[in-house]
Amino acid sequence: MGIAIEKDQFTPEEFSRFSGRLNECLEVLKAMLEEPGFGGDSRSWGAELELYLVDNAGRVVNCNQEVIAAANNPLLTPELNRYNLEYNSMPVENHDSPLTVLRKEMDLALQNIARLSKQHNARPVGIGILPTLRVEDFGLDNMTDIPRYRALTNQLRKAG
Repeated sequence: MGIAIEKDQFTPEEFSRFSGRLNECLEVLKAMLEEPGFGGDSRSWGAELELYLVDNAGRVVNCNQEVIAAANNPLLTPELNRYNLEYNSMPVENHDSPLTVLRKEMDLALQNIARLSKQHNARPVGIGILPTLRVEDFGLDNMTDIPRYRALTNQLRKAG
């Protein structure tokens, strides 16, 4: 999950500060990974599940922000398109049956997402690439309208 940003335009100075801070963070991560026993004795599992929101015909439904708002769950985040969501599980300690614990959490999350999606005549589908996507399902009209994706679009336009 990324950190939410508040704006979609940045100055050269802001890009420079961001690059510097990113390099600092990468150096810290590199040092941490080189430490013996990084992560401690306890191991954990986690998972993310990418979902499409579709109608009964398998066509996308642009309602990710409405479902997220209704869910009020920080583990549920928007993806680039208004018909995509991402659910990120809580970390699960690697003892007993971690995959069973993850499955139960995912099942509950999917049930809730399905219940909330139904209010928009949609249902969640976990699939890599939805085979019913059409050319008209892509483009700015289908992009999730949040600063993160507007900023991405702005930078791609500048680079192109």
